[in-house]
Amino acid sequence: FLRPFLKQPVVGVFQHDDGPFGSKQRACVGLRREIYRNLAVRVEDPHQCDQTLGVLIWTAGHGFGRIRQHVCGMVGCQPVVGRRQHPGGSRPARTVLVSPHFEGESMAIAVVTGSSTGIGQASAVTLARAGHTVYATMRNPEGGGGELRAIAGKENLPLRFAALDVNSDESVRGTFASVLAETGRIDVLVNNAGIGNGGPVEETPIEVFREVMETNFFGALRCTRAVLPGMRERGLGCIVNVSSVAGRVSTSPQAPYSSSKFALEALSESLAQEVKAFGIRVAIVEPGVIATPIFNKIEAVPKATRYPQLRRLNALFRAALENPVSAYVVGEKICEIVDSGTWQLRHPVGPDAAGFLAWRASMTDEQWVDWGAQSDEAWVRSVHDILGIDVKL
Repeated sequence: FLRPFLKQPVVGVFQHDDGPFGSKQRACVGLRREIYRNLAVRVEDPHQCDQTLGVLIWTAGHGFGRIRQHVCGMVGCQPVVGRRQHPGGSRPARTVLVSPHFEGESMAIAVVTGSSTGIGQASAVTLARAGHTVYATMRNPEGGGGELRAIAGKENLPLRFAALDVNSDESVRGTFASVLAETGRIDVLVNNAGIGNGGPVEETPIEVFREVMETNFFGALRCTRAVLPGMRERGLGCIVNVSSVAGRVSTSPQAPYSSSKFALEALSESLAQEVKAFGIRVAIVEPGVIATPIFNKIEAVPKATRYPQLRRLNALFRAALENPVSAYVVGEKICEIVDSGTWQLRHPVGPDAAGFLAWRASMTDEQWVDWGAQSDEAWVRSVHDILGIDVKL
């Protein structure tokens, strides 16, 4: 992964294995064969160098931030980051090239879609706080993202804003071309932009299904295709697709939303198989009930509806949000995925996500259908007994 960056050879090596500046550390000039094997890196003709032009760090995952800051402080520059699995395979490792040639560049260039509020905003802030340069995209940067701008200004974060409509081929092409023209690369893509419309299948217009699928699925697909060529050529990249527990479990009346998230998860699973050989990681983030503005858009239940599930789901969300979970829980998970080098595909997030998925997995399909089809009274009792939530219809 270093070769695209090595306009000048790197001959200084710092190895760290046991936590922040622990007992197993060494520095050397020249890349010997045993270091080659340990780092899983090859640099051609390193011994022809007569001066140290950079520093290479290999760490097994502990104290990474402190080491990076220490070394960067010594050489007066910022790192260019790559990820490789630890040679033993037991834990992720982080490999960082620090070279004066890249002075002013931050750890990675990340694009986050749907950044004006909620999970997108939290992800952009958290990644920027970790030192990554983040392009926070939204449909209308001039009219939205006020809170994000205030945070970025107050904390002097490496955040840049860009207009992006994920539903538009032209917008996606133009925005990603602009980012690439400015930075030369995109290392991380967080596909977060999404909408949450739902309703009973019979009573929900086809146009709603199309709208949700266009944003939640095709929008992510457009952005993914825009970054893949560059990531593949560099042999390095990370794509994080923000799904939901509703991408694993379909609950009435979420057919439009769940369909789009199921499709996104299928896309992600196939993509992960295709691009792993090119060093590109794909991760699916599956939040539970998170306090985001999407829940401010819960629609009133139509009086004429024949289906009680919409009223139930709205009541369940209202009850769950009495103890809100911050979107920054998801942002922290996304940053952890980016920084850890993990190849794990699925990541349930939030205090209720893993438990909910396990509860569904404990049931047969027929039991799940029966649970969603029972009477209001029986459903309220089961939500209290199983989920510990008092719902008022």
